[in-house]
Amino acid sequence: MRRVLNITVGTVFVLIGIVGIFVPLLPTTVFFIVAAYFYARSSERLYRFVLNFPKFGRYVRMWEEYRAVPYKVKVLASVMTVVSTSLVALASFNSGNLLRGGIFLLVGAALLVLIVRLKTLPEGVSVEEE
Repeated sequence: MRRVLNITVGTVFVLIGIVGIFVPLLPTTVFFIVAAYFYARSSERLYRFVLNFPKFGRYVRMWEEYRAVPYKVKVLASVMTVVSTSLVALASFNSGNLLRGGIFLLVGAALLVLIVRLKTLPEGVSVEEE
């Protein structure tokens, strides 16, 4: 039962990550990292699929090996978080929904703190595309 649950949750995160490839401001890499976590506990084949996924698999491998993300990824994720949460909060404030706008700002601020606190990949370290 646990194996099925892990595969299901991992698959949901892969699907969200794939949607993130096409939807601006939706982070993709983080969903693949979470999927890898669940697949590692349930299916070697699916885990390898995520590790070797074109473009994003190398970031998952970096996370797995170093528990760190490249500096450019941190900057991009930070900027996208600030822009997206600010736009949604402003739209909420303009429509008169102060509570929703405030919630988005709080969630964005919490996410930004988490991103900034991530360890940065050391200079010169990279995981090559296969």
